[in-house]
Amino acid sequence: MVAVPAIPSAARRHHAADCHGPRSGPNNPYYPELAGQYADYLALQLSLFKSEKRGGTAYVRIMHSAAKGLDESQMRSLALYYASLGQEPGNTPSAVPPNSGQQQREQQEGHR
Repeated sequence: MVAVPAIPSAARRHHAADCHGPRSGPNNPYYPELAGQYADYLALQLSLFKSEKRGGTAYVRIMHSAAKGLDESQMRSLALYYASLGQEPGNTPSAVPPNSGQQQREQQEGHR
């Protein structure tokens, strides 16, 4: 069994693992699994979220808010942490389920 590195304090404080892993149980398909992504890529994405120059799904406001609470050191720490984790077999970090936009609209309409 491979030991999982300790979750950085910024990840705990902003609940990154709740959405992006690692955790047991099913993942929300709208929240990408970040394990194994390149650290520089992740740090850039956090910076773009912080400046609200990065879009995404209807959940993007969650990331804008979370990233605003991070300084450069915390963003780098989070990026290095997720880059250090191995990808689970069959898990593509950037995968979005087919027809996700349609499914999302249907879910939103069901909550009205």
